Amino acid sequence: MDSTPTPKLITEALDSTAPLTQATVTELEGGDRDENKRFVLELTYLHAPRCFLFFPEHSSLPFLQNCGTAGSNWKPCIERKIADQVFGSCCERFVPPECRGLCIYETNAIEARVVLMHTIQPSRCRLYKYLPAVVHCAAQTHDNTECCRANGIAQLGEQCLQMCQPQANPRRFWGVKSLRKDMVVCLAKWDQIMQCHQSGLRARKVPRPTA
Repeated sequence: MDSTPTPKLITEALDSTAPLTQATVTELEGGDRDENKRFVLELTYLHAPRCFLFFPEHSSLPFLQNCGTAGSNWKPCIERKIADQVFGSCCERFVPPECRGLCIYETNAIEARVVLMHTIQPSRCRLYKYLPAVVHCAAQTHDNTECCRANGIAQLGEQCLQMCQPQANPRRFWGVKSLRKDMVVCLAKWDQIMQCHQSGLRARKVPRPTA
């Protein structure tokens, strides 16, 4: 039996605006199964279509216990391919096409700089207006400040930690007509900010539908 089964992602339209609540690992391990005897988990993310992860019934999901924490060195709980799909789905609703190049969990320092350069240089993406939406979609309502501190984000300035907890700040914080200069500095660690947001992604149990 595989210890880290490959999940299948299924999306559907969000039919409720009620906030989604994370489940604990214990709840996940004892989670509901669908008619095909698969574990049913749901990724939580901000105002975007729902994403469902299906795991085989024989999976005990131990890998969820060894991720997303300082002890795991902030290893992501959700693989990059699935995480990017969730990120991208959110951005399709709240970020214009010219800024969506940022909507991937790019954790390689060099590649992250390339992504930023390709998005910023043409001067089409208004970062002061849409960067808040990008990091909101990346964070998926999670406060990833602890990870960001551990990765030295605050060394660039305490204000940079706002990119790790975007839901706590109104849009005006980011600037008016242009991105604040002290926030531009934070982009030097964009790869680590994205690493922290990916490590903060969690799955949760989906209630079984009533007949």
